Amino acid sequence: MTSNSREIALPTNAAAPTRIGQATAVEQTRAVAEVQARVIVAQNRPRNIDAAIAAMEQSCSQIEMAEKAKFRFSRGGSMVSGPSVYLARDLMRCWGNAEAQVDELSRDDVLGQSEMLAWAWDLETNTRVSTKFIVPHKRDKRTGPEPLVDMRDIYENNANAGARRLRECIINILPPWFVERAKALCEKTLKEGGGEPLPVRIRNLIARFEEIGVTRTQLEKKQGRGSNAWTVEDVAALTVIGRSLAAGETTRDDEFESDIPSAKEFKDPETVPAQKLAPAAEVAPDPVEQADGGESATETGLPDSPEPGDDSTGDAEDAGPEPKIASVDVAKLVNLLSANGVKTRADQVAVINLMTDSKIGAFRDLTVSQHTYLMTRIAALVEEGTFADTVQKARETVGVK
Repeated sequence: MTSNSREIALPTNAAAPTRIGQATAVEQTRAVAEVQARVIVAQNRPRNIDAAIAAMEQSCSQIEMAEKAKFRFSRGGSMVSGPSVYLARDLMRCWGNAEAQVDELSRDDVLGQSEMLAWAWDLETNTRVSTKFIVPHKRDKRTGPEPLVDMRDIYENNANAGARRLRECIINILPPWFVERAKALCEKTLKEGGGEPLPVRIRNLIARFEEIGVTRTQLEKKQGRGSNAWTVEDVAALTVIGRSLAAGETTRDDEFESDIPSAKEFKDPETVPAQKLAPAAEVAPDPVEQADGGESATETGLPDSPEPGDDSTGDAEDAGPEPKIASVDVAKLVNLLSANGVKTRADQVAVINLMTDSKIGAFRDLTVSQHTYLMTRIAALVEEGTFADTVQKARETVGVK
């Protein structure tokens, strides 16, 4: 029996193309000529050191530059600080005859990483510093590294990692005395505040921190004195921290002590004495008080009357060592939960019990400290994008799908 099939031999290793297109050849020649021209111009027109110093002093005397001249972040339990990439780039501009750049050499979406190169080059002295590094396509979060899939997220992650290496390369080609003089001048400018009165600077500084969830109390604990006793050095130090927070180089938890007790401390008998609920028969079913702004308990999703054991009289004798929260605070907590997808009363109670590690039956069973903790912690989880996980866990705890 004959077969009409025929075997075709395929090449195992295809040869790489050896022909270079005309456009590619022209571009390669142009790039080489451009680099040679820059080196020749730099050597024929050497930098003027006095002019470089004058340009640096003029730039570092501006409050806008001084506020961005320093970075700060936590590493190994201690704070690390130094000249920022903004200052490094500006010093390179003032120094002259120098170049720096970050290049992405390759991107591997299978392994989830990019190979990158950062370099800085003093064309006049032919001093070149470079570093090659791998950037994983991941972002560190409290729950662990999070893989990045969005192209914009990957680009921004690579740019942030590249900026840090670029900063070190630039600093290494500049004279140390030039960098140190610039840092000292920026510090002086920051302390002077551009001529703005110190009380105004303190007031504006506190307002900016409160916008990102840092209280006046936390700031005063950080500096070890009340805001009315702050000096220009205190304002300068806090300004650097604020810039680092805005840039994502550090976090509030790394910089500031929390003035709110943890959930464990709420049930610790040494910190908060245990409170016993009165029997249902001993408590009159008084209606819940009207919330501020005319918002009733029914409008905020609360029951029209207290749960059994809920003391709404507000007497200090019945409230125990730590007072229960007021109706207006109940409304604020319910509105915060509702605004973030926790709309039913069962889900709200489940989330509260999980986060405080307690077993309350009504919102008014919460203490003032628990309410403060919940308001701050929920806002932080929402900002981190992990609050939905907490809600799901709370539902699973009580058997709600």
